[in-house]
Amino acid sequence: MDTTRKMLIIDDDSIVRESISDFFEDSGYEVFQCINGRDGIETMRSEDPTVILCDLHMPGISGLEVIDVVKEERPEMPLIVVSGNGVIKDAIEAVSRGAWNYVMKPIYDLAELELSVDMVIEKADLIRNNRLYKEGLEIEVEKRTRELFDLNQDLEKRVAERTSELESSIKVIKEAQAKLVQSEKMAALGGLVAGVAHEINTPVGVGITAASHMETATKEFEKLFEEAQMKRSDLQSFLATSKEASRILLTNLTRAAQLIQGFKQVSVDQNTGGKRVIDFKEYIDKILMSLHPKIKVTKHNILVDCPDKLMVDTFPGAISQILTNLIMNSLTHAYDEDEDGDIIIKVRETGKFIDVEYHDDGKGIDEQHINHVFDPFFTTKRASGGTGLGMNIVYNLVTQKLGGQINCESFLGKGTLFHFTIDIDQ
Repeated sequence: MDTTRKMLIIDDDSIVRESISDFFEDSGYEVFQCINGRDGIETMRSEDPTVILCDLHMPGISGLEVIDVVKEERPEMPLIVVSGNGVIKDAIEAVSRGAWNYVMKPIYDLAELELSVDMVIEKADLIRNNRLYKEGLEIEVEKRTRELFDLNQDLEKRVAERTSELESSIKVIKEAQAKLVQSEKMAALGGLVAGVAHEINTPVGVGITAASHMETATKEFEKLFEEAQMKRSDLQSFLATSKEASRILLTNLTRAAQLIQGFKQVSVDQNTGGKRVIDFKEYIDKILMSLHPKIKVTKHNILVDCPDKLMVDTFPGAISQILTNLIMNSLTHAYDEDEDGDIIIKVRETGKFIDVEYHDDGKGIDEQHINHVFDPFFTTKRASGGTGLGMNIVYNLVTQKLGGQINCESFLGKGTLFHFTIDIDQ
């Protein structure tokens, strides 16, 4: 039996095809290259590749149309979108139509692409084995059921006992399958967060504004200098502006870099790097400081109940992203315009865990929505630009990065409580 892995690359960019092909051929893959979607579909049908790498925007048949064909004809064949047009709507559309992952070009490190390929192939093997196991189990259940019905009336008690055992086994398997599906949904989003981290728009935007202001101030200062009209006060004003703009740029670009690194680490399930000892209360204050431009335009109060000098060895970037998403979620969903409210963040150390309660006293979450809070792409504000990724990212950071658990409780008119834990021994 031939166990060579086959890779199909569909991309109209010859440089991209050749570089990826050379890399994976050296890793033992048999690689097929196609320059358009039509040839790619025919090669998929004839060669039955192990994995497909496909561009989105190509002449003729688009990458999205290729995804539709692969999903219909080879639903268990993993397909990774490799595209240079990395906007969030493309990522959401590609995944919703059947792509297993989304990687943006240019690819600076092909080892990261190899990691993504290995992950989707492993996932495909798990799905295939699970299907085969389920089919075998169904056959076995059917066989045993026939045997039980063939027994005579003297064995009715044994039949009832065995049937009960089988029903219990099926229930356990169905529950395990449901958890597997949920886990796969979360894993699929892990591959997207590196490319669709829309939360970095705010620090990047602030940085651009600061740079633009600094450019204007420099031109005005230069004009005063050239016209020999510069006064000591002009120099002092320029220096103050430069210092403030530099501080804003450094703070926001550093924050953007931390967010990107945090998303990337979640997507490849890295539990090393970026971990350090922080003063938990002091770090929350820094997070609130970074959100001050958003908070100050509201009438809300944010209260922090956390012990002083609570030193924790953890991932500060993940904690920053979690609290930022929770606060922005409250500001967006919990209160009407011009309404005031209180947000309370309570932190306690309990054994090997840091226990965090986040509570707002807003309008609460409807009962029909509460069970979908952490689902990917679920939002009640899509018409206003919501993507439904914020709470899903929070779920992944808590459960995968911080080794904890998170749950949500809410009642209409009484606010919403998020309770999550951080494993400080992991």
